[in-house]
Amino acid sequence: MTLNLMTQAADAAGARYQALVDAWGALYTEALGQRDAGYVPAVERAGSRAYELARTYLAAEEGHVTSAIRQVSADALSDAADDLGSTTERALTEAASELLSATEHYLLREITIQIERDVAQLQQAIRHTFLQAQLTARAKGSTVRRALMEHQFASAEAPAFYFRDRRSSKWPSRLFVRTTWRQALLSAYNEVVLAVLSEAGIAVAEVEHTHGKAGVHGMQVALGPSTALPAYGEIRNDIFHPNAEARLRVPAALRGTR
Repeated sequence: MTLNLMTQAADAAGARYQALVDAWGALYTEALGQRDAGYVPAVERAGSRAYELARTYLAAEEGHVTSAIRQVSADALSDAADDLGSTTERALTEAASELLSATEHYLLREITIQIERDVAQLQQAIRHTFLQAQLTARAKGSTVRRALMEHQFASAEAPAFYFRDRRSSKWPSRLFVRTTWRQALLSAYNEVVLAVLSEAGIAVAEVEHTHGKAGVHGMQVALGPSTALPAYGEIRNDIFHPNAEARLRVPAALRGTR
């Protein structure tokens, strides 16, 4: 899978999550229209239905994750074999397979954690809107139901589903899922390349950037202890960020030599 295809897969994942978010938005509107809107039973029903939708989504998403990771590993194996000039079919080592499996679990776990955050945000939004309706009703001498109807008529906006990062910046949930997917696929690709290099007895990998004039293009990365070269773990977050146009390859000087 090329970098462009990784991006396309991540974009598709973000769109699938947005469809889930839209369904939760409909639950929000529905919950506010019920007779017991804002009370514990109504809020709990909305949460239960949100989780039902999420379980259906996750069941399908697991298949997407597995398929994408397998495609990435196959492409990385093929690319590395071509670089090494190998005509024999390569297979993942047990250690590499376990690492890819861990990447799959990581990606699904991150999505599941975001689902937990978003369902909590859905329920909090219902409570908050109900409270605002109570305050409005008291101020106008009206009823809570009328205030809720006026709110829904005046504002068609759904709750804001988001992820807050360490800098307290808010990311729309769709974008968070898309970003997490993209980085997971890139990590999987690089990890397979590292496994192939290690198996071939090559102690150095090389960064290839889509733009040949990029500062990191051609950078050497050590697979093991080295005082002269950075290790993959030291540069991973900076060079191979979610939108990175770089990947690891067999060093140019060693291509076609094995």
